[in-house]
Amino acid sequence: METNRVYMELLLNLSEECAEAIEDAMKGGRFGIDKINPKKGKSSRESLEEECGNILAVLELAIDNGLIDPLNIFEARGVKHDRLRDHIYHATAEHPRMRRFRLHTAE
Repeated sequence: METNRVYMELLLNLSEECAEAIEDAMKGGRFGIDKINPKKGKSSRESLEEECGNILAVLELAIDNGLIDPLNIFEARGVKHDRLRDHIYHATAEHPRMRRFRLHTAE
């Protein structure tokens, strides 16, 4: 299979898995992360974990096939982690009812 076809297949799979993770995350936020979905027979958390595993599998294949660079991924991950931690810290400081959204960070 030529490189462009491999890349296209990986990109399509990645977008599909991300869409499924978005759906599970939205249902977890709306109905509760541990609410059992009667159609799937599992909780939103379990479905989200499964979809995140699927995303990781596709990302590993994308790295193995040279579609994306793992160094760039880890750099972006660090930047996002810092931004998200700061955002959640400020949100919880301003809104005491949002304490449940705090990130667990190592001291």
